[in-house]
Amino acid sequence: MNDSSMNHDMTAHSAGMNHSGKHYEKPRKGSFVTPMDHSEDPVQKLIENTRHTHEAIRNGKWSDSRTWRDGRVPGKDANVLISEGVSVIYDEDSDTPLRTVSIEGTLSFATNTNTQLKVETILNGSSGQLDVGSAKQAISADKQARIIFTSDRAITSNAQWDPKQLTKGLVSHGVVNIYGADKADQLTLVGDAKKGASVLRFKESPKGWRVGDRIVLGGTQYNAQGKDSNNSRFQDEVLTITSIKGKEIRFVNEDIKSGRRDILRFPHLRSNIAGSADKLSLYAANLSRNVSFETENGKNVPIKNRGHVMLMHNPNVNVLNAGFYHLGRSDKTKLVDDVDKNIDGSKGNGTNPRGRYSLHLHRTGVDDIYGQASIIRGNAVEGSPGWGIVQHDSHAGLEDNVVFDVAGAGIASEAGNEIGWWTNNMTIKITGIPTVEFNRQTYIRDRLYDFGAQGTGFWVQGAAQIRSSGNKAISSNAAGLDLFGGALNRTYLRDATTLQISKLPADLQKLFPPDQKEVDIRDVPMATVEGFESYNANTGIRVWGHSTDIDGELDFNTSDPVTAHKGRSVIKDFKVWGNRLRGAAVQYSSNIDIKDGLVLGNDSGKLKAFGAGLLNNQASYGTVFDNLTVAGFEVGADIADPNTDKEFIASTISNSRFSNNTYNLSEVGIRTAQGGLNDFAAFAKLKNNKFAAAGGNQAPTARFSVKALGGLAWELDASASFDRDPLRGGNPNLAKLESKGIAAYGWDVDNNGSIDRYGRNITHIFNGSGNKTVGLTVWDSQGQTITSKQTLNVKPANYVNAFVNPAFNSTKIQGPGNDNSQWADRGWFASRGVKVVNGDGKISVQGDRSNYIGQVVHNKKVHQGKQILSFDLKNIDAKKSPFDANEVTVDFWGVTGQFENDTDGGRGPSQV
Repeated sequence: MNDSSMNHDMTAHSAGMNHSGKHYEKPRKGSFVTPMDHSEDPVQKLIENTRHTHEAIRNGKWSDSRTWRDGRVPGKDANVLISEGVSVIYDEDSDTPLRTVSIEGTLSFATNTNTQLKVETILNGSSGQLDVGSAKQAISADKQARIIFTSDRAITSNAQWDPKQLTKGLVSHGVVNIYGADKADQLTLVGDAKKGASVLRFKESPKGWRVGDRIVLGGTQYNAQGKDSNNSRFQDEVLTITSIKGKEIRFVNEDIKSGRRDILRFPHLRSNIAGSADKLSLYAANLSRNVSFETENGKNVPIKNRGHVMLMHNPNVNVLNAGFYHLGRSDKTKLVDDVDKNIDGSKGNGTNPRGRYSLHLHRTGVDDIYGQASIIRGNAVEGSPGWGIVQHDSHAGLEDNVVFDVAGAGIASEAGNEIGWWTNNMTIKITGIPTVEFNRQTYIRDRLYDFGAQGTGFWVQGAAQIRSSGNKAISSNAAGLDLFGGALNRTYLRDATTLQISKLPADLQKLFPPDQKEVDIRDVPMATVEGFESYNANTGIRVWGHSTDIDGELDFNTSDPVTAHKGRSVIKDFKVWGNRLRGAAVQYSSNIDIKDGLVLGNDSGKLKAFGAGLLNNQASYGTVFDNLTVAGFEVGADIADPNTDKEFIASTISNSRFSNNTYNLSEVGIRTAQGGLNDFAAFAKLKNNKFAAAGGNQAPTARFSVKALGGLAWELDASASFDRDPLRGGNPNLAKLESKGIAAYGWDVDNNGSIDRYGRNITHIFNGSGNKTVGLTVWDSQGQTITSKQTLNVKPANYVNAFVNPAFNSTKIQGPGNDNSQWADRGWFASRGVKVVNGDGKISVQGDRSNYIGQVVHNKKVHQGKQILSFDLKNIDAKKSPFDANEVTVDFWGVTGQFENDTDGGRGPSQV
């Protein structure tokens, strides 16, 4: 029954206020008005501010007039209320558009008949329940339940009623159960699929697939001149099934508009770099579901007219086997512009608010890792301008979902405190803004907490306490998987900042001191990532800003609480191939293990990946790359010359195989942004790797010098080692580099044939006197090695001075900020009042009695037993009165053992 003559204004009009603080308006004939409650529940406030025109007053079917007040079934532009305690079964297949459906009771959809609800906004209140199927009875596989969000007007047309732009779509604070018919979400191809093929053959049976279903076959090659509008850039194929026979299907190609349409437009081929094809698989995913939420005419309407789905503040959410099509208003290709005020304090105009995504779990709770988790399983999301499935400040399990043709990120965690698991999900064709444009926006996006915009399959923010298993990313503009701790500028506001240690898993709690209560989300080891696959991406896996340690001094760069631990994050059993730039990159992160993986460049007859298969940038420490196959890159592994080059924080490559790379290890000699030449790290550790060197490569030369340091300690210095192969561009001048072209240095200090230590210059303490044979092995940029040996006559000797410039004859004094272990062995530091002239340091300055001078020594346990520290000190300002004499104090920090301090104004011995 339609009643188009009624007033359907959704704005609450002004009226008198009663003593309880609630607004009331006298109901007019044919209308039902709800009192407005000033609670903090945004959904309830919207319900109570709505002028409802139709109210369900008894349990029954939607189509039954007896269900409704005054016997009027909702008609065009109706504002419907299902009151608390009332249960309504939606049983219509209607094209009549409604304005709102507010649920305070229960709205269920019939499971054995086709249904269609066309509405602008569904508001599910805190007492409400929306059931589209149930765990006991899903929507029948041969029936459809469609919820279509009308798009005839923009969200801003609701500005008076909805100033926060929350509506247009499904916004829920209550219970949600959505159960479509189960089907196979993704299948594995048998071998490759050639261009022009008209049949797809799968390894598994296409369970639940039906003629008329739309599927997408992931692309394997990238065409920079192609278009996203017709899928020619990533070369994905959108197909409609025309027949199913066993494990074979035939199809019509959606992007072929004329001529023969039952064939593939592009070749879909596995990479065979390093004989890898048999280890790789290609995939197709089903996009059709018999329960759907969609924007009316969604492909063609402005973004501001689209609907979205936000399920908030309630973990009692089950969304299974549903489709979410052309939803979302948050555009990740543009900067966030929130309503009223942005996170950085700037004025917000509401032109691009965050949080309006296709399928969004919003703050459902993260208090208990063993508590109730929302379940998002077997769904398909297609066509969103910003992020597909979003887990925000929530505990959830995301399983077997498919996301296609989304901007920014396919599946994302937003705040950084999310918990739960992501298992066997697939993303395909994730677009985003170009790198050049993103780099121009980095500063403002950091301030706005506006990340995940470049096109990443899986974007995991912050602590990454989401267990990841078997996920697959295909055709990603940026990375297949981004594990993003946070912006390097740590003063910017964030959605979530710290986690309570007591709420972490037991094995993580052990990493922290008993008195530490909270930890920055960026400093918690990530939950394990296992079985990840990515192909046709710019970069396979990227880790950025996890446990960032810029200076290499072990504590992480967070101001409060300051944290240091040895916990490690693990990414294992993965395959990333068809990469255009990089394979696996670790940037501004510490203690990352990347192991048991296949890392391949982009191979279509020639090598195209112009970056590094493995990247460890200058501010990443303790990374371990283990048991990897790396092939098809300009550079196999780039272990950058670190900010702080020390043995105990060096990164490792072990048990790995390198082939088909222009350079197996870093290509040095390239000019840096600072004007110098990039170089190899001094302490990189290479253990038990196999390198297939390029033809014509010359073996390096291993040379080292030795020096007794006292006791049984010796300095072993390999700085004289060099490589004969020229630098990039044929430049032969390797002398410009400290490494002289040597990628790594390994020392066999006990002459047993295995490497014990790594580093260009190391200190070793032998375990006794006698002749000791020491071997040095060096690697060049191709991984080719040579070994040199020397025999040392080791016997106890006097110790050399541990201090740099002990004669004090240099005027190069470090500033007062260099008084920590980061600046060890770099000489003297002093307060700004100290003057150095002709080998004398004048500490006392008239009117300034707080000057100091010192030095940080990383002694490496060389000096042992009783040591004597002596220095010359002259009091040049002493007067006749002893009360005018300066006072000098000598202090030691970080020294093991006892010491005596005796300063007498002349020579002062101190024993340690």
